[in-house]
Amino acid sequence: MLVIDRTSERTTQQQIADYFRFEIGLGRRFKIGDTLPSTRALGTEAGVSYHTVRQAYGVLEKEGLVEGRPGSGYVVIARAALDSAQRLEKGAALVGDQIIHAPFYEGAEPHGFVLETIFSELTMNDITAPVIVNNLLNIQSAGTICGISVSER
Repeated sequence: MLVIDRTSERTTQQQIADYFRFEIGLGRRFKIGDTLPSTRALGTEAGVSYHTVRQAYGVLEKEGLVEGRPGSGYVVIARAALDSAQRLEKGAALVGDQIIHAPFYEGAEPHGFVLETIFSELTMNDITAPVIVNNLLNIQSAGTICGISVSER
């Protein structure tokens, strides 16, 4: 279930896109061919404007995760496979971006969703997450990042 954190630094649109990226990446709730909830239904459920939901779905469409189909809504589609160099580059950029935006300052609460998002994105791109994280952060495959437990999945 999607829950919007009104105190988050991430916009509502970003939170919605993050949620669906994560769920599509894991393949638990949304698989290839599944239709996302209608923008109006999700807007009502989450207490946000359907325009905000539509913008979040637009982001997912630009990323190649979903396709807007007139009369059918947004459908999860298969992503084109990346070659090894593209996977490494994309994985490194994603991990770097997520780490830069994680709350690492003293007194910050661990933000587990940041790591879940990283692992989800890496998995969707056929990247072995512990290998990339180890290479970028020089950590063991099971350890901690800023007080957050990390284990090989």
